[in-house]
Amino acid sequence: MAIYDAMFVFSDDQLITGDAVSTNVLDWGEGMEDLDMHAGRPLYLNVQVADADFAGGTSLAIQICTHSAVGVGSGTILMLSQTFAQAALTAGTPLISQTLPLGCDDERYFGLYYDDTGEFTAGGIDAWIGYEAIGQIQPTTQVGASNITL
Repeated sequence: MAIYDAMFVFSDDQLITGDAVSTNVLDWGEGMEDLDMHAGRPLYLNVQVADADFAGGTSLAIQICTHSAVGVGSGTILMLSQTFAQAALTAGTPLISQTLPLGCDDERYFGLYYDDTGEFTAGGIDAWIGYEAIGQIQPTTQVGASNITL
């Protein structure tokens, strides 16, 4: 299981019933633009279909955006996903799993914009930033007694 900070969750089973900004948008803070988010260990943007298949709509595309105002949907598009047909939007399907795009910290706000065609009546999106890509093999951790002696 991935470990991530709740502050870095964009969508938690967010139902997409029309074009929409992710439930949460990151606010880097006033005057905190260009934080050099690519230094050190890479961070991954992960987007997947939540626990139920999508139904009712036609297709979905996802934009990764920044903006000087909280409405990131009208800001700078850093990346546009492929268009996913409704039939491909099945429970647990990974849609995006990549390192944060360059420029994600160039403006104050960073978030996702969901561009749907048709109106979905079921299905949701999970989206977050974490240290692991979706499906990445996790190293084992020690859960037994310590091997260190004093």
